Amino acid sequence: MFHRDSGLSIVPPLVFSDRSRSRRPMATANGLPTGTARSICMLLMLYDIASASPLERMKLGWREKVIISPNNFEMIGKLDTGADRTSIHAQNIIITGDKVSFTTTNFRGEQLNVVRPLLSSTLIKRHGYKSQARPVINLGFCIGNRYIEGKVSLTDRSRYSTTLLLGREILQHIAVVDPSVEMQVTSVCPDNTPKAHEKKKSKRK
Repeated sequence: MFHRDSGLSIVPPLVFSDRSRSRRPMATANGLPTGTARSICMLLMLYDIASASPLERMKLGWREKVIISPNNFEMIGKLDTGADRTSIHAQNIIITGDKVSFTTTNFRGEQLNVVRPLLSSTLIKRHGYKSQARPVINLGFCIGNRYIEGKVSLTDRSRYSTTLLLGREILQHIAVVDPSVEMQVTSVCPDNTPKAHEKKKSKRK
């Protein structure tokens, strides 16, 4: 409790009118009509973007080491494409105005105190349990050599095997998940990620 796709786009066929050709000289670029050259360039750009997107996705397993940024705090996350939203283990949740503070724990027993702007609160329906209101924040992650930010709900995950669950909203843009493997990448935050401003304290349980 707390206080208080990417895929190929179908491009419609281009239709060029002959009406203007009989009225004025046609501008050309490299031997092609200007409008035709521009349209071909746009099509090539669309094809390049669409065909490149799948190649940019990492192949990840069902469990991966993830770094919370800007704190350089390493956690093990379960990658769950069946879940929409990402959630993180949170204790001592306190909401003060438009800020929320909480403490999370990683697989080493280290704890991290986090303060973030409160984005919203979401109501989670749970089978066999009462619905649960969870604060939602924006949090940065480093997975492999990628940095990505996304919405994360705060909840008690102490009874689960991992204290971080990565859902589809974050994974769909960066990864293809193979549930038959795990620990496929070494996560390192790029140099341009935000700098840490919160302190990590070591506490073994």
